[in-house]
Amino acid sequence: IPGTLSIANGGTNEATAQAAIDSLTTVSGATNEHVLTKDTATGNAIWKSIPASTPSLEYLNAGCTTTVITAATNGEASAVVIPFDTEQATSGTGLISLGSGASVNAITMSHDGVYKLDWNVATDTSVVNNRTLGGIKLQKGTCSRSTYTWADFDPTHGYTYNRGNGSIREASASGSIIVEHTVGTCSPIYRLVIWKVASHIATSKLITMINGTQINIIKLA
Repeated sequence: IPGTLSIANGGTNEATAQAAIDSLTTVSGATNEHVLTKDTATGNAIWKSIPASTPSLEYLNAGCTTTVITAATNGEASAVVIPFDTEQATSGTGLISLGSGASVNAITMSHDGVYKLDWNVATDTSVVNNRTLGGIKLQKGTCSRSTYTWADFDPTHGYTYNRGNGSIREASASGSIIVEHTVGTCSPIYRLVIWKVASHIATSKLITMINGTQINIIKLA
């Protein structure tokens, strides 16, 4: 057929592929950045805006209802677990949660992904008028037959230095890290531990403070 064929006769009335598409879709009357889609009501192809989507944010903020006291013995070998036992704010899906049983006081994540962990730990001392250095770190637990083996997640070491007189002797330390988490038959879990590094008075111990100890976890991707 020489020339062009009108749309009414089954053609496009255009000479090029791009012009044909533009003509058949009446793109000249469409709003910029709208998309051609099937209309639910009519079944016709029409131009529509893309509905704005709200991303689903997965998160957990956990705190403690009880304190924990370190051993008087110096060193990481005497570290104790910080007892996170309360989900203070959560996305509610259960994707990020506190563990139970063998994983009690630990953070569990049920999906593969990239997660950001932020924490703050506040401490007091068991002895007044004393200088006490404490250590805090994140550990990753991997399991075999529901038994967890713990290893330090480096670099996450932080330190508190409690020094003061009378009732004024508090200190705190914060940390943050991004974790690439992979779910398996027995997925990894995460916990915070604290220990006494050294103290002016040998019997001094560190005590976590409920109103200054928390951990936040957000799924980034």
